[in-house]
Amino acid sequence: YQKDFERICYTLVHKLCSLLDASSFLLVNANLDGKPHFIDSCYIILRTCLSDTIYLYFIIDKHDDAELVQKRIDRIMADHVRYIYLETEKETEKQIIRNNFPQWFDGVKFKKYIKTISPFIMFDEIESKHVSDEAAVAFKMYNYFSKIEHNGFLSFDMLHAHFDSEGNLEDKARIHHAICRVMISINLALEIWIDNTDSNYKKLIELTNLFMS
Repeated sequence: YQKDFERICYTLVHKLCSLLDASSFLLVNANLDGKPHFIDSCYIILRTCLSDTIYLYFIIDKHDDAELVQKRIDRIMADHVRYIYLETEKETEKQIIRNNFPQWFDGVKFKKYIKTISPFIMFDEIESKHVSDEAAVAFKMYNYFSKIEHNGFLSFDMLHAHFDSEGNLEDKARIHHAICRVMISINLALEIWIDNTDSNYKKLIELTNLFMS
């Protein structure tokens, strides 16, 4: 995975499959009726999945525009470097970072196109209609599940809603819907990125098909 596009697609799809595997354990092996608080864990796992789904859509949105795709990948990849760079106090260490990642720097500052990244920003920048429509559904659910992750006015009611039988059914339906949206994003990425005849991707494809069955 030496090419940036292949590397980041693999990373996101691999992470999504791993997280879905973890959520499937809660859904299949845990008793969500007897232990409805497990739904909270499902929400938090799926929130991360939905966030990564938006990352994936952000990349494949204009997959036929190599220059734009590379710039978007650079913004994602540079995010960790930005954190390390800003946390570093010694100029000698900052210089080492600039030397290691010269493609992202203009002098002592990041290049103008290396802008801050977040699910909110990426969603706003998605252009193609089909991807935008799918991303809108994922983004709406991401925001909803975030109310469990980030405490606020809605947190108390959301944490207790699934102890009620009607609320429990509604929450399980949301979980199912979220998983479906994540699988749609994985499938779309695979269609764009992976040649199904390539044996290098056999295990990844089998894992993805397992989730989609």
